[in-house]
Amino acid sequence: FFGFGSSPLLLGDRLVVQVGGPAACVVAFATADGRVLWKSGTDEAGYGSPVPWLRSGRRDVLCFHRAGLSVIDPEGGRELGRFPWRARMHASVNAASPVVVGGGVFVSASYATGGAFLKPGDGARREPAWSGDESLSAHFATPVAVGGFLYGFHGRQESGPDFRCIDAATGKIQWSLDRAGSGSVLAAGRKLLVLMESGEARILEANPARAVELSRFQASGSGARALPALTKDRLFLRDRSHLVCVGPVR
Repeated sequence: FFGFGSSPLLLGDRLVVQVGGPAACVVAFATADGRVLWKSGTDEAGYGSPVPWLRSGRRDVLCFHRAGLSVIDPEGGRELGRFPWRARMHASVNAASPVVVGGGVFVSASYATGGAFLKPGDGARREPAWSGDESLSAHFATPVAVGGFLYGFHGRQESGPDFRCIDAATGKIQWSLDRAGSGSVLAAGRKLLVLMESGEARILEANPARAVELSRFQASGSGARALPALTKDRLFLRDRSHLVCVGPVR
């Protein structure tokens, strides 16, 4: 519906890309010469990015495509497990990347679908500890995990979502800033950098007990939907017309 929005994942000598489509859903390319190392699946693409997952001493790849979550062996591309999770309506997307938290995996969609926490376990087959549309329903911005808690936007982007904290293991809402607006979030130690779509940046504590805002400033113009990057004390972000570097950010 909206072109391509997935970032590639660099794993050693290979680049894992969520391509999407009947030829291949996920493809691994050799970084040395670009040749195809393997192809996996035939599902349509989502808009989240592949995520590495270390479990039981091995490294796998989590890919949240249009049909749901796949656990993929990065060496040969074999699908080790699958968890179907998507909206019933056709005009919908899986846009947030999967989040590894507390040994389990959190996935989320919008469109009356909601989130699901796939409980920890050694097997590739995943079962949800909880699921539903009441705790954390991320439309396009990926939540962040800090100390077993998830911080992120809940609700459709165009409806003015809440920003909230939930207990990842139970789905319990710890606190919520209602109608905060849409944006994206980064975790930096025990702080959260929340970039609103308006271009305003807000610094919050990663505090599950209560919402504590430390500061806020106008970082860019409006239309800041792309996930920003933070390196040391410099924030890099993009609005509708500019790439912006802001700093120092503390």
